[in-house]
Amino acid sequence: MTGVLGHLNWRLQYERDIPIDRKGITQEYADGLVTAKFQAVQDLSGWGRHFPNQNLTVYAGAGWLFHNKNYFARPDNTGRALFRYVAHADLDLYKNKLVLYGDVNLFTDQNAGNQVVPTELDWIIGLAARWRNMELAVYHEQDQPLDRAGLVQKYLAVQLRVSFDFSKQDLGIGVAKPTAAVQ
Repeated sequence: MTGVLGHLNWRLQYERDIPIDRKGITQEYADGLVTAKFQAVQDLSGWGRHFPNQNLTVYAGAGWLFHNKNYFARPDNTGRALFRYVAHADLDLYKNKLVLYGDVNLFTDQNAGNQVVPTELDWIIGLAARWRNMELAVYHEQDQPLDRAGLVQKYLAVQLRVSFDFSKQDLGIGVAKPTAAVQ
């Protein structure tokens, strides 16, 4: 579930990661996240004059994993994640058709001495080509511990995404039924 209030966004999410062969570790959590958003086109008066075909969108925020059976605080599957700090940036290189983007996720360990200090850094940098409701992206992701040496996971990926929306009307929710006129 998500919501927007001005420049603030919120999200409640449940995630369960299960190996395809069901023989490995299953990770499960629920969290709440609040972020603040900045868009150059809307928030900087001169942006459109200087960069007519580009935009910069940035958001950052924090969240709490309020239900966490075993979502780990580090890539080596140690600790238990408690807080999440996020940052994201999209730089439209041309009319939202070619976009350079980056993501940062930091997790803290509820078993650590200081529960607010990050123990894991996950970062992504990518380039996406967008057309209509599709996006083809190539990106690099790296997950690494911050509080000690350990396993670093990294990979390069190609991803195709297709976006779609369902409106309340599509689902028959909140649609007023016509009533007969009273005479």
